[in-house]
Amino acid sequence: MYAGVFVGTYKKYNEGSLFGKWLDMSDYDSYDDFIVACKELHKDEDEPEFMFQDFDFDSEVRLVLKQLVSESHVDPQVWDVFELDSEELTYVLATWDNYDSSLSVKEALEEGGKAYIGSYDSDPGDYVREYLEESIRCLPGSVNPKTGELYRIYQFILDLVDLDEAVQAFKYDNYTFMDGCVFDFR
Repeated sequence: MYAGVFVGTYKKYNEGSLFGKWLDMSDYDSYDDFIVACKELHKDEDEPEFMFQDFDFDSEVRLVLKQLVSESHVDPQVWDVFELDSEELTYVLATWDNYDSSLSVKEALEEGGKAYIGSYDSDPGDYVREYLEESIRCLPGSVNPKTGELYRIYQFILDLVDLDEAVQAFKYDNYTFMDGCVFDFR
């Protein structure tokens, strides 16, 4: 995973110099190790005020890291992100985007895990259709006891449902669909 930042200093920038270097944060074991490398890079200044002038993150972590890195600050939680797999990254993003953006990475992961209720292969409509089928199966008299299939009238009604509209209705009811995962942040 690549998580590069171009590290300069405000002093050099204000003096007209763009001197700095690209550092891959994932090469360092911790925030403290990263800061030591930044200080070594700018050891010509007594107390360098770091300026993170540009960013280049792998797509899988880009959306999360963009919330943790700014021109003047790198949040130590960046190193928590490096420990997450792609599903856990989705949990964090879904939580921040749809529930509480002030939570830490670890708290967002926990809340996302609690809110996770299912997944779909290619389209949120797949999940909604499956959910509706299961809901109809729970209705008394909806399933043929000999075949286990939905009776034609229920299948007909299900086929009339506009899945795009149903997905929107689910979203209005606090469901979140993200990267193949479904969350309920109620």
